[in-house]
Amino acid sequence: MTTRAKNPVRVARLVMESTPHMLFVGPSDDLGSAAGVELMDAEYFVMPGVASWSAS
Repeated sequence: MTTRAKNPVRVARLVMESTPHMLFVGPSDDLGSAAGVELMDAEYFVMPGVASWSAS
């Protein structure tokens, strides 16, 4: 699972096209980073003005 990739679909496509795997379990940020995928800080993914959602 990627947690910092600006575009996680690029990481999924990278796994699909560049490895023998169909699914990648575990942190894939290192793989994305090594392939030049832009990584962002967690604050990038927070949308101001949107209330946090929690399952009840």
